[in-house]
Amino acid sequence: MFFFIEEITGEPHAKMQWVHYFRNVVTRYLVVVEGWPTEIPFMNLSDVSSALPQLEALLRNWESESIFWRKLTEQEYHEMVRKRNEQLDSGEIVEHSRRTHSDKGKKHRKQVGQAWKEKHTAYKSSEIIEDSDGEQDDVHSEKVAASGSTNAVSGPTSSQDIDMAFSNLTNFDYNTLLQNLDDFPLFSE
Repeated sequence: MFFFIEEITGEPHAKMQWVHYFRNVVTRYLVVVEGWPTEIPFMNLSDVSSALPQLEALLRNWESESIFWRKLTEQEYHEMVRKRNEQLDSGEIVEHSRRTHSDKGKKHRKQVGQAWKEKHTAYKSSEIIEDSDGEQDDVHSEKVAASGSTNAVSGPTSSQDIDMAFSNLTNFDYNTLLQNLDDFPLFSE
């Protein structure tokens, strides 16, 4: 029976990874490909061969189960790791590594731009809005204290303030606001 890597590992998202085969396939899933022909290098087929006869031969071998996925035992895996480490130490094989970033070792600073400031502008609640003399609005504070409500709105608000407040609303917040206005009108009729 012809097995895919997903079937042999039991992982629905398991994928063959040629470049990091040992680390991402063998070590992760404890499976190996057996029966690979010696005349075709075991690497990404896009890089190795574009010859149709070779690719057809590989497909026939997979379908006839001459090439197949095999689960490893813990002992087989540890022996494979030992041999691989010896090959790495001797230079027989070279571990594929990623290129280092061009800015390695440089300090990185967070950019605080205008967009961040606009999103994170702190608005004062109506309870602590100061009047033009720099004093707190005592009339509003008395109204809030008397009503026990912290949602009261004091005095007229500029259209610029309203525009800024509404520009940061999400669709959900906007719809919630409209629903609340329907449920609790600002002016009684």
